[in-house]
Amino acid sequence: MRDADGVHDAGRFADRYEIGELIGEGGMGRVHRALDRVTGRAVAVKTVPPASEPAEADRRRREVLLLAAVSHPGLVALLDAVETPQGTRLVMELVEGGTLRDRIEQRPLNLLELEDVALHLADALAHVHAAGIVHRDVKPANVLLPVVAPRGPLAAKLADFGVAKLLEAASQTTGGIVTVRYLSPEQARGGAVGPASDVYSLGLTLVEAAGGRDSADTGAVAALRARLLHDPVPPRGLPAGWRALLAAMTARHADRRPSAQQVARRVQRLIEVRSAPEVPTQPILIVRAVPAG
Repeated sequence: MRDADGVHDAGRFADRYEIGELIGEGGMGRVHRALDRVTGRAVAVKTVPPASEPAEADRRRREVLLLAAVSHPGLVALLDAVETPQGTRLVMELVEGGTLRDRIEQRPLNLLELEDVALHLADALAHVHAAGIVHRDVKPANVLLPVVAPRGPLAAKLADFGVAKLLEAASQTTGGIVTVRYLSPEQARGGAVGPASDVYSLGLTLVEAAGGRDSADTGAVAALRARLLHDPVPPRGLPAGWRALLAAMTARHADRRPSAQQVARRVQRLIEVRSAPEVPTQPILIVRAVPAG
């Protein structure tokens, strides 16, 4: 992370980035479209308010450095980070398209789309977990769907590591701003949060994307209670293998859930089984003995 010695005004910083239109806003900051004057590339800039304490600033600096070193096709790339009087400005890959939340508000994903999204996100989570990072806020609104050709794959990208925590701090209780509806049971209890929490939230996201029901689709207090007492219900129309996988991902006990890497492997296997050509049934030839005459 470097100092913003080139800040001239609110619309330009680091002698490089020109801030444009507001394209998103949430509890962890505002996101603007911007232009990188050095490369001519359109980027997204997220402005996170200044840290309130030195310890928080140091933790954020360490997280940004680690996130900048993580690269995966299923992640929105962090390109730069600059400290400004307005706060920390994170320069990220600009993904043109909508969110998974936008898509499922129109209609549930079909099986092929579900396979695409699940495989991309599980593999991306496996990558960040291996790097020692827990996302902590996996949900449809944080899944971006880049614009692709009609009938092309949904090359989903996981965004917003604004509340990500290093695994070294995973013993701390849930912090930051997260969406209650997608919390894992251990997050709802205020317990330790690790990679299994991301797997649970991904499972919830996939259940909802496929048109399933979640008893936590209520107010915040009721949602927390439901998360501890009830399981989400995958759509009955899904193949049995998918229903079993989603049930495993949303098991209430963290140690009973598969890892993100195991999820990716199971999704790949489900795709292979679905795609396998049917073996034509050969007629059974019955040979009868002919009596000698």
